[in-house]
Amino acid sequence: MSSTTAKNVKLSALIAKFQNTEQDALFSEIVQIMHPYLLYYSTRLSASVNEAVSADDLYAEGLIGLLNAARRYAEDNVKQASFTTFAVAHIRGRMLNTCAKSRRAVDTVPIEEARNARATQLDPESNTLMRESQALLSRKLEALPDEYVDIFIMRSIRGLTFEEISNRLNMSRDAIRAKYGMILDLIKELL
Repeated sequence: MSSTTAKNVKLSALIAKFQNTEQDALFSEIVQIMHPYLLYYSTRLSASVNEAVSADDLYAEGLIGLLNAARRYAEDNVKQASFTTFAVAHIRGRMLNTCAKSRRAVDTVPIEEARNARATQLDPESNTLMRESQALLSRKLEALPDEYVDIFIMRSIRGLTFEEISNRLNMSRDAIRAKYGMILDLIKELL
């Protein structure tokens, strides 16, 4: 039996025991086995986000992803995926979400501040045109159902992903994308 196969058999047994008992000692053993993956992805992603998130923070997020994977993994439901493959997807996903949130938090400028900065750079005629366009857009958005406006604000202003919006509004990503596309078409008509 190869070392990879032996590791997978041991992991499968640990996962089954952990799902039945949720003992900390069992999770610690799972963490020891998965430590190289946690370490690799946390250091790699930390280097790519320009110190916005530390490797330790990403490692902690990875542990949460690993815990979620350990709780959700069921060999019968996962088509030919080992626990390692399943867990790495959860670990990386959790870490990537943290990186994305960090980037948005760093890059976010209050809307009023950005609007005022732009207004001071424009000549009076352009400033008037911009205000009229904003008023027209506001009237068009007010005519839309609230969920459309919410989607527009979450995506365009707050920078949320379609996945995050779908989770908040309990709608499918495809429905969110379609509604957002309709809003963008409306804005294009105004331009």
